[in-house]
Amino acid sequence: MGEFPVGRACAQRAGRWRAKVAAVLLTLFASLGGCGSVGRSAGSQDSHAPAQGVLLTGQNSFAEIESNDGFSQANIVPSNGAALIRIDGEVASSVDVDVFDLGPVAGRSRLHVELSADSEIRGPVALFGPTHDLLVVDDAQDFIAGLGGTFADAEISAPQSHMFVAVASDGELRGRYTLVIERSSAAAPRPSRPQTAYLNFEGAQRVQIGGRAPIGFGAFDPGDVLAELEGRRDDFIEAVTAKVAFDFAGLNVTILNSNHAKGTPTANSSRLGTPKPAGAFATIHIGGRDGALIGLADSVDEYNTDPGQQAIVYADGFDGLAPFRPTLDEAAQAMANVISHELGHLLGLVHTSDARSIMVQSATWAEAVRDRSFGRFPLDRSVFPVGFEDSVQKLVANVGSAGRSPTSPAPTPAPVSPAPLPTATPAVVVSDSGTLSVGVTAAEARAVQSELCLCLCARCLEATGE
Repeated sequence: MGEFPVGRACAQRAGRWRAKVAAVLLTLFASLGGCGSVGRSAGSQDSHAPAQGVLLTGQNSFAEIESNDGFSQANIVPSNGAALIRIDGEVASSVDVDVFDLGPVAGRSRLHVELSADSEIRGPVALFGPTHDLLVVDDAQDFIAGLGGTFADAEISAPQSHMFVAVASDGELRGRYTLVIERSSAAAPRPSRPQTAYLNFEGAQRVQIGGRAPIGFGAFDPGDVLAELEGRRDDFIEAVTAKVAFDFAGLNVTILNSNHAKGTPTANSSRLGTPKPAGAFATIHIGGRDGALIGLADSVDEYNTDPGQQAIVYADGFDGLAPFRPTLDEAAQAMANVISHELGHLLGLVHTSDARSIMVQSATWAEAVRDRSFGRFPLDRSVFPVGFEDSVQKLVANVGSAGRSPTSPAPTPAPVSPAPLPTATPAVVVSDSGTLSVGVTAAEARAVQSELCLCLCARCLEATGE
């Protein structure tokens, strides 16, 4: 894998993208607000100061009062039934966050938020539900829909006890801004859309993700990347596919793969492969190499509006696992984690900061082989400085449930028991802390322990010219 940037570099790239984006059309589902936490029990990220009201400067006009840097300190903005509210504020530093509590919001209502600002500040802006879970952030739907201007449009299908609007610096810029919030009645909520994902292990030509230069690559064979997996292609693909399917178990997501869909079938092709599905489906390409990334998705599709998008997992980069001499199960887990991560973006998920989360942005190779899950985790700071994402709630809203509720954890995967590897003794031992011992050179140890950028969304790369 070689030259992947550290996590800080990933965040800086995402921050630079935010300096170029200011608006997004947003539709909020009732199921995203007020549900219990999943996967991780976490409370408010800030509890050291009471909430306070904003300064009334005119009829339904208010001015921010510092310090309102978190949800418990949020400025309370009384609507008094007004259809139009104005808030003036200032992002005073690169770490300043301004949070406003809009109070209860009625069901079947619409919030239209416009932000105008000094040239020095350009977002991001985020909307959160009652439990501080992210509903939408301004840099996703704008990229997909090609929208311009500085506004957020939100539809609320069921009553919410609280909704929060927050503004932050992009990490470098700061300045004064005005928020104008309009309330009106809303149309019917956006429906969930079941999703099929096709894992392409057979190679492709001129694959273009998010406007980057097209690339081509041949069929993926794990033995070409990790010598221990020579001759284990079918077992490896089966293990990867099963692990991805378990990540999305109980949701309306169907995982298929391309093994033996073309060419001469083998004795086990019926259990592994399938032709490409009919209708629209997401394609996750497995193959190729990138000098900076291990995975890339077309976009974060906030509401799964485009079921035909693509992502790529740069499989040749998994030779970074070679110093570990991983088992088939470990190597399959590492690849499944990245596939599920990229598919998560296509289904509307953003980056989170906990190593246990599938949506974590970066990890060491030692962490990459560990099973991860969808759940409720703190946002990565490159997304927004405060708040959480409950990925199960988001997925249930976007693709629908097939027996998995927003408050139920992921099922326990069935163990995969492949035949023993030719090499019986691993070359390295990895402790829980990720440190290495036995059988690696100093250079290999540095490479394996360095923090890897698992993915960076295509729009971030496009904005930085990469």
